[in-house]
Amino acid sequence: HHRCRACRMHCQHQAQPCHDAALSLSGTLPSGEEARAWTIRSSTGTSVEIMNVGATILKLNTKDRTGELGDIVLGHQDEMRYLQDTNYFGGIVGRVANRIKDGRMVVGGKEYELDCNNGANHLHGGTVGFDKRVWNCRRIRNGLEFSLLSRDDEEGYPGDCQVTARYTLVGDVLTLEMRARSMSATPVNLAQHSYFNLAGHASGNVLGHDVQLFADKYTPMEQQIPTGEVRGVEGSAFDLREPSCLGKKIEQLAREKGLSIEYDEENNFLLKDGKELEEEDEEAGPRCPAPIGFDDNFVVRNRKQSLLERILSLGREQMHPVAKVVERKTGRTMLVESNAPGVQFYTANFLCGVRGKEGSVYLQHGGLCLETQHFPNSINADAESEFGKGACPIIDQGKEYFHKVRYTFGTI
Repeated sequence: HHRCRACRMHCQHQAQPCHDAALSLSGTLPSGEEARAWTIRSSTGTSVEIMNVGATILKLNTKDRTGELGDIVLGHQDEMRYLQDTNYFGGIVGRVANRIKDGRMVVGGKEYELDCNNGANHLHGGTVGFDKRVWNCRRIRNGLEFSLLSRDDEEGYPGDCQVTARYTLVGDVLTLEMRARSMSATPVNLAQHSYFNLAGHASGNVLGHDVQLFADKYTPMEQQIPTGEVRGVEGSAFDLREPSCLGKKIEQLAREKGLSIEYDEENNFLLKDGKELEEEDEEAGPRCPAPIGFDDNFVVRNRKQSLLERILSLGREQMHPVAKVVERKTGRTMLVESNAPGVQFYTANFLCGVRGKEGSVYLQHGGLCLETQHFPNSINADAESEFGKGACPIIDQGKEYFHKVRYTFGTI
């Protein structure tokens, strides 16, 4: 078994199948398929490495304020770990991202039972979701297009579903466009599940990052399932409308939940009862701290367009600012924009001694996810309610699912 080694190729302008390019290969997967990866580079030096297993982002190199490149996404050392990964590092999750309560949904008046792979609930498309599948790939201008056919009854979902994920990199802007079509009614809600650490994937925790969410509301949960309420963020730890130190916000969140946890800003770690939270790596038998932090869906604020913007955007989905992240030591910044109504903000609360790239070990809060999406469990929502406005789309013959997300990298 050989570890996955991506070929280092500049994007070509003409479209051609990826298998025609001179790629290095990994070992054969248990299915007999091969895991392959490609690197897209832009004129500014930014690069992204993407694998056909899960259309997964393996590496993402951006410059810090001194011009030095660094990999800012968490990931595994070799491709086999992605097939067993329960953290969903860098993959596209689906057919429906996030949780569906009890794995039950009603589509077209018929009830379906889905694979329950997260306790009593269905999570991120099931045990073998899109992040565990081998996608087809072709080169396109400035990027790669991955495609996948999800068959009727996979993980319990109805209908064949044809999915594409198109990554393009121009300058310091990485864009992902996800589309899906089906000849019969089926829900689709795809999300990109990268864990970002703007100081570098192996640099430790993200507690010192400043995070801003362009969201005035969030959807409260009970046992990781939204209650159906949409609540304002004002006056709570969920108010991230202004740039906020993540460690301080997690301290506030913990206190609102009655936990005695403090953020030591000077040393950049969390204290419980005055002591640093303990962790060990998975080989030694992890003794993980309780999962504390954000794992919540926020309602993205709709930006008002000018008349000219409305005219220019006719026939196109409107993009909204979702989040901005700043890491002050390196100066790296990231702006996330999307056309989706929600974003799952997750602070890697369940990471516990996961062995990653280059011999690194990822601990709790080692990264943060900004998963643009339709709302969790919204397939079962009342379409007329405020929560229902973010409901998971159901596509049918003639309808196309389209989800676009754009990441812009910079420095301060």
